[in-house]
Amino acid sequence: MHTDPDQPTAEPSSLPEDLFFPDDEERRTAPRLGGNPVAVLLSQHDDHSEPFSGVVIDRSAGGLDLSLERGIRPGSALHIRAVYAPEGTPWIAIRVRSCFAVGPFWEVGCQFVGTPGLDVVQTFG
Repeated sequence: MHTDPDQPTAEPSSLPEDLFFPDDEERRTAPRLGGNPVAVLLSQHDDHSEPFSGVVIDRSAGGLDLSLERGIRPGSALHIRAVYAPEGTPWIAIRVRSCFAVGPFWEVGCQFVGTPGLDVVQTFG
């Protein structure tokens, strides 16, 4: 059986401590921006194969906060694209900074790798 090393397989209570950032430590360098949830596709592959779904629930100039049906280990590299982005909109590289369970979902904080164009960032809400 193949297991994905970037996906936590244990219940949240038994995951290693390094999967979580302390609640009392703020790591953002830009303020959070509100907005409506935005459906996105994510991929762990450079060719954007095997995409999976998520939702942007919060955003800032430096990154995105996502709600996913699975956890992703901090430090993992992903590519993301809004589901309803205009044709030709590029996938954006992000790096997972935090991951923790919220009910049946996982809240995953991600940082942009590089500086994506404003037109692309706006597709996330």
